[in-house]
Amino acid sequence: MKRTIGIIASVVLLGSIPAGVALAGVHAYAPVTISTSQRRAEGSLGSARNGSIFDTTQYIGCWIRAEFTSDNFVGGCSARIGSTTASCSFPASAQAQDFAWAMHAMGPDALVRFTWNSSGVCRTLRVEQNSKYEPKLP
Repeated sequence: MKRTIGIIASVVLLGSIPAGVALAGVHAYAPVTISTSQRRAEGSLGSARNGSIFDTTQYIGCWIRAEFTSDNFVGGCSARIGSTTASCSFPASAQAQDFAWAMHAMGPDALVRFTWNSSGVCRTLRVEQNSKYEPKLP
């Protein structure tokens, strides 16, 4: 009997929460950040796009070109916030295919983080698809 009352009370309490209130789920605003001293840039595509309503200089992204005649991939990443920019490239090499696979995972609302060496060559590329990052607004 006590167990039945406890279950009913739980259902009644959950049913009384307004529909607009989120009970769970992490929400993250991840604007573009650049550290030239650490040679790292990151940000979510959704936050960068939505932030551009107020900040028309913010962006982050990567590109790739496949040369089918030679099985080579070349590409790079770039970011900007205000007057600070960052970019790197990856020339055709054995590691270029790894960057291509990482970029393949990039969706419209992904978090992108990249690092580069002193020569401007991309060292790492992290692409994170996660529900916590805000989607782009229409």
